[in-house]
Amino acid sequence: GKLVAFYVIGCTLEFVLADALEKKSDTVITCGGLFSNHCRSTAVATKQLGLNCYLLLSCFDQVIQQLSFP
Repeated sequence: GKLVAFYVIGCTLEFVLADALEKKSDTVITCGGLFSNHCRSTAVATKQLGLNCYLLLSCFDQVIQQLSFP
């Protein structure tokens, strides 16, 4: 089966990805806000390393309303 690495914010991305590769994980899951730089960085880095990436994004209704098209 596939191995998945799940990490929360607070871990240094470099170490998280090194650990995921060492454990032969093929997927990284992380969480953050809708405009999270951590999530963006994780998505880019996992793509460069050939890993799958799933982001659990949180947001507020006000943010969604601001992003809505008229």
